[in-house]
Order: sequence, then structure tokens, then C-alpha cells
Amino acid sequence: MVNTFAPHQKKVTNVYLKENSAILSTSNDGTLRITSLCPEFDNIVIEPKEFELTTFALRATSFNPSQIDFFVGTAQGKLFYFYNGWLSNEKELIHDDREEGPITNVVCYQ
Repeated sequence: MVNTFAPHQKKVTNVYLKENSAILSTSNDGTLRITSLCPEFDNIVIEPKEFELTTFALRATSFNPSQIDFFVGTAQGKLFYFYNGWLSNEKELIHDDREEGPITNVVCYQ
């Protein structure tokens, strides 16, 4: 083993490698983490205050933290839209139906 990736406290549910700049991951610990692969950038943790994040999808043409929008799905059947970048953490609940089960996949087309 060359290296270990263990930024979460519970099961990792989704991982995305952004070229050579960052690893994005969601987990059942309720966090979305951006782990920078570049020493000049800090790691970012987003805690939407929802339990068991199951998936996410980026809606971005560049990796500028103030311009990235993204969607996050939960095991409780909720789908959130985060806008105005990583740091503003502004969100809108766009789907909420526990009876349909967990949101397991989100695809965002540009």
C-alpha cells in the first residue's frame, strides 16, 4: 500500500478525484470533504447537518471554490442543492421523500 485515505469517521459513500488537485468524498458521518492534493490549498469540510450522505454531483466548469455549485443526496431521501461556492454553504432542499428511499446517484450535465 502506498498511501491511506481515511478522512471520514464512517463508511465512505462517494469519491471523486478532481484531476490532480483534490479528492472529494461523502460519508455516512454526514460530511462532504474536499481533501487538497496541492499544498497551497487547505482542506475543506462541509457539514450539511444531515445524516448519512450517500452521493454528490458537482456543477462546475472550474474548480474555483467560490463558483462551484453541487448537489448532495442523503440516505433519508433528501436532495440538497448547494450554491454560491463551497464556503458560503447556502443550500436549498429540492427533494424530500423518505418513502422513496435513499438518493444513491446524482448526475449533473453542463
